[in-house]
This record gives sequence, structure tokens and C-alpha cells, in this order.
Amino acid sequence: MAARTGLVVAGAGARGAYEAGALTELLPRMARRWSAPSVLVGTSAGALNVAALAGLSDVAPDAAAAELVARWSSVRTEEVVALPSSAVEATAAYLGDLAGVPSWLRRLLLVPDRVTRLLDADRLRPVVDRVVDWDRLHDAVARGRVDAVGVACTAAGTGGTTVFVERGPDVALPPYDPGRDIRYVDARLGPDHLLASAAVPVLFAPRRIEGEAAGWYLDGGVRLNTPLKPALRLGADRVGVVATTPDVPFGESAAALSPADRVPDVYAVAALALRIVLGAGVTEDLRTLRAVNALVDRGEDRRHRRIATWFAGPPA
Repeated sequence: MAARTGLVVAGAGARGAYEAGALTELLPRMARRWSAPSVLVGTSAGALNVAALAGLSDVAPDAAAAELVARWSSVRTEEVVALPSSAVEATAAYLGDLAGVPSWLRRLLLVPDRVTRLLDADRLRPVVDRVVDWDRLHDAVARGRVDAVGVACTAAGTGGTTVFVERGPDVALPPYDPGRDIRYVDARLGPDHLLASAAVPVLFAPRRIEGEAAGWYLDGGVRLNTPLKPALRLGADRVGVVATTPDVPFGESAAALSPADRVPDVYAVAALALRIVLGAGVTEDLRTLRAVNALVDRGEDRRHRRIATWFAGPPA
């Protein structure tokens, strides 16, 4: 069997367009050195990027990446976030909770009966459908141009990771991974999978996905922001990784980022927590993979195979 090239694109929130820009450099290099990626796995905005690229697998990698950037460039803020109306709805629901207004009365007054979100994710559906050509994605998998596309979500019921996979006949569905609590589920991917993978807790409501493993799902970055292991389990022999956080710790340079004489405010602390959630997995997984590669190269590990990696992201 020919070696498979994998592409892993991490969750990035509003920085999904940054990832698209990074891919204009990474994809052509991967294609020249290895081959165009045929196993594509992503989380949140990264899932949107890999789904779009799967639908562009019938064109050259540099043209595909350029088209992805063009699609991101067409997105406007007002298409994604309706802040005034969303804030009014969330505030009304919250005040109803504080005042003890019965749910039936709130529904009668056309007020949300529970606080489930701060922003309306339904506005994102037309954007998702514009960025991703679903018919071309399904055709690419059916014709074998793409071996597998995976979208990582977090199951609201269990807290574990579910990777929804659209795959060709030559790719085996991985079994449940108890070590990382990852479940793999066959799916014909669609907008709801991407919206669930990008449903940032508190900001967006969990998303209902029907079919096998039906249930409520939210942002895959809660547990698995950089789905490196799923790409390997789906058969990738070498991987390109795109993220918006560095692949190494900040180290001593972090001292300059936080002056000792200023107490971090709530925004700084929230940003730090988000950076840890989004970035720690990139650093730890790549560090582990590179350590295993070093052992394999020295002949000290015969259980694993060497997995070449190529990282695209910001420096520490």
C-alpha cells in the first residue's frame, strides 16, 4: 500500500483564516516532498478547513489553498455574529432565570426559556455551505482521491471525543481508544458536524447530530484541539500539522509577556485559559511524537514506526 499523507488542522476559532494562509505554504511543500494529503482531520475552524480542502482535492494543492483563502476572504463579520440581538436574547433568558419566570410564560412572551448560548450559531450555516463544497467532498471520498475526512467533536453526554469520519473502502474505522477516550463514528459529513465541532462552550449552544451516535456535541477543542492521533489511526504515515499556537513551550520568553507589577485582569486570564486549552495539546502531542521518532531512529523502539511531521504555525 502506498504511503498516506495526513493533514491535521487544529481548532483556531476566528483564526481559521490564519490557518488557510499557512496552508498556502504548507500544502505545496507537502505535495512536492511527499504527496497531496489524503487523510484530513480537523477540529472547529480546522475542521472547516479540512472539509473545504477535501472538496478541492481535484485541483493542484497550491490552487486549492489559494481558493480556500479566497473563500475565507469572502466572509464578513456580520454574517457570523449578530452581537446585539444575541446579547438581548441571552440577557432576557438570564433575567428570566433570576426572576423565576416559568418556562411556559417565557415561551409565550417569545423569550428563551433557558440560557443555552451567547451567540447564534445558525448564522454560520450559510457561511459553512459557502466555504465547503459538500458534493465535491463526497465525490472525492467515493472516487478515492481522499481516503478519509475526520471531524473532532466533544460529546456533551460523556465529555469524550467523537471523531465523525467519512472514509473510503480502503480505510478501516479505528476502534474505541480508551487511553484518550476517542470514539470513531462513520458519517456522511455535513454542516451540523462542523457547527458542532466549532460550538465553543458558553458562546454557542451544543449542536444535535442525528444518525449513529446521535446526541448533543460541542467544540472538539475542549478535549482534542489538535487531532493528531486520529490522523495516524486512520492510516497517515506522515503528517503536516497547522495550528495557531507554537509547537514548543514559551519557556523563559513568557516572562516578558506578563509584567510582574501588573495584576492580570479577567480578560487576560480568560485569554490565558483559552490559550492553554488550545495550545497544550499541540505542544505535548508533537513533543511525544518527535521523542518516539528519535527512539525509532536510534533503534531503541521497535513497536512504533517513524512518522515524519511538518509543522506550520507561529514561533514561541
